[in-house]
Amino acid sequence: MRRSFVIFAAIVAAGCTHRDKKAGTDADAGTDAASVELDAGLVQDAALEAEAAAPKPARSLKGKKVLHAGDSMVGGTFGLTRALEKKLTPEGAKLVRRTTVSESLNSFDRGATLRDALRDEKPDIVIITLGANDVLSPHPEGYGGSVERIVKRIGDRECWWIGPPRIKTSVTTPSGKTSDILLSEVIKGHAGTCHFVDSTTLKIERASDGVHPSNVGGETWLDAWWPDFVSLPEKEKDAN
Repeated sequence: MRRSFVIFAAIVAAGCTHRDKKAGTDADAGTDAASVELDAGLVQDAALEAEAAAPKPARSLKGKKVLHAGDSMVGGTFGLTRALEKKLTPEGAKLVRRTTVSESLNSFDRGATLRDALRDEKPDIVIITLGANDVLSPHPEGYGGSVERIVKRIGDRECWWIGPPRIKTSVTTPSGKTSDILLSEVIKGHAGTCHFVDSTTLKIERASDGVHPSNVGGETWLDAWWPDFVSLPEKEKDAN
């Protein structure tokens, strides 16, 4: 009788242990599932927070015509123009360009390139890339009048002036500043309602000629001011 009791107790204990193990396994599985669900929830929350925090464009470029005009730094199917078109097209904007090799501030001021482009294209936005052929002048302060007249011709359109990048052969002016730095300061000081982009601090990859931006350099150049361009507040846009 005692032997039977011992066997019965062993069977009961084994059954309890099996149930305890099964219960523990089920509990662990439930905990793991809850952890996975919690982790997924945290990832989703983080993604929603990041999306909410990301800057939203303040205006739409859809249907806008953008005129990019100036010297050869504007580029053709390479460099800055190429990078700009890649950004504008998905936004629904159209890019037109007017570029003249060796164009200077004075020749652009006196010439008909800008006047004709404004008349023919009727752009909503004007981007000027000009000044690279004047960076070696020992007296950049003399270009202020040309800058002002160019900006005046653009009128009340939204305007951006992309200053020239630095060059290795710049000269020191009587003021003690290098000619490329001083020229950018002069353009900025006379750009009026145009939004000026200082390019002198950028490291831009150049094409094989060592002067014009490569395609990579054009993207670097554009990326430096594109966030400001697409997020321009409406009140600033209307003020131009």
